[in-house]
Amino acid sequence: MDKEQLIKFKDALDEIFIEIQGVLITKGQYYGHEVLRVTGETGIIVRLFDKLYRLKNIVIDNPDVIDPEDTWLDLLGYSILGILMHRGFFNEVK
Repeated sequence: MDKEQLIKFKDALDEIFIEIQGVLITKGQYYGHEVLRVTGETGIIVRLFDKLYRLKNIVIDNPDVIDPEDTWLDLLGYSILGILMHRGFFNEVK
């Protein structure tokens, strides 16, 4: 990857990171984090499985019918929540 491509890649990543940060903050304010504390990493794994199955249905079984981007973002969001859970963040925040 040359320098210009690297800058474009970084900019694209920054755009996604800012978007998912906004989504996680908004949903955290709206729904809270209690369900994460109750279900733990297992609950996040279940949600990830659900999102992966949905993605398979969208991309493989029904291409060109539904845009998969929201599901990709959901997977990213739950992955970030899983990392926060693993690092103990939700034990500290009430």
